[in-house]
Amino acid sequence: MKTKTWIIVTAVIFVVSGVLTAAMFWGRGRTAEVVLDGRVIERIDLDAVKEGYSFDVKCDGGYNRIRVEHGRICISDSDCPDCVCVRYGWLSGGSVPIVCMPHKLVIRIADGDDETDAVSGRGQHG
Repeated sequence: MKTKTWIIVTAVIFVVSGVLTAAMFWGRGRTAEVVLDGRVIERIDLDAVKEGYSFDVKCDGGYNRIRVEHGRICISDSDCPDCVCVRYGWLSGGSVPIVCMPHKLVIRIADGDDETDAVSGRGQHG
């Protein structure tokens, strides 16, 4: 009898925990920021994208082609020497951005609740 009670209590805790976690993120869209040379040049609500599209970001050293689909973003083509940014693949969340060092381009998922840079700990404007 005690074992059955513990199983039920544990199951209830897991269900409540899952519901609370989902509620915390419910309605929060994932926003991708395309940053060129330290300036945000594009903000994209990835959850609002209905049809995929591509656009080019041109810089002094060349270009990066950005591909956007519902819930994800990537660099699909670049004329940088090593193309590490292209091989990164799709970004849909998490804290590791896509970076093209030669072109000074970063694509990151922005946290709408906080304007603090996760790496430096500084605000975007200071």
